[in-house]
Amino acid sequence: MQEAKSKLSEVLRYAREDGPQVVGRRRPCIVIAKEEWDATTRVSEPFTRWLVKHAPRGIDFELPERTGPEDRGAPFPESNK
Repeated sequence: MQEAKSKLSEVLRYAREDGPQVVGRRRPCIVIAKEEWDATTRVSEPFTRWLVKHAPRGIDFELPERTGPEDRGAPFPESNK
């Protein structure tokens, strides 16, 4: 048990100091430092803000007229009748 703990500590130290470590051959896993994980999974800005910022400019188009709820059919017609 002590040897396993020692080896795991060594893998974790390498992950922090040298970068990602591959563990296993048939079904490998990768061990990375938490700081690196946080940096790669952090969302830099909300998706909606990104969408507005990257929307094409200078395109003219008309939105169709909206119809009132009374003009719409049922979104889920009942088929069990």
